[in-house]
Amino acid sequence: SELIKQEYWETFYEKEIENLDDHSDEGEEWFEQQVDAIAQWMSTDLAQRENIDVENVEVLDVGCGNALFLVRLHEEGFRKLYGVDYVKTAIDLADKVLERHEFTDTIQVAVMDITDHASCTKET
Repeated sequence: SELIKQEYWETFYEKEIENLDDHSDEGEEWFEQQVDAIAQWMSTDLAQRENIDVENVEVLDVGCGNALFLVRLHEEGFRKLYGVDYVKTAIDLADKVLERHEFTDTIQVAVMDITDHASCTKET
């Protein structure tokens, strides 16, 4: 399948960046119909059951793409949000989306291939 190839996603996100630049279209979340339900569940049901303040919960979105799920979580009150994707153009798009929402202080994204253990080590 083409979907497992990094080159496919590089090209896909290049087109998404052009679409954002040309038409202000941020794209969509691949599980968009469930995003609201998941974000609501995390911010209300889970938070209330565990008696936690969502502002202090750290969330890592692996394969964050355009970061729209993280944007939605931010809208629900989460402030310690992180996204990683192994596709550089996905992170380039995510950076642009986060700048548009002015969420660059509370949402951090980075290029990382979680299957490559060397890329997951913290630099000192």
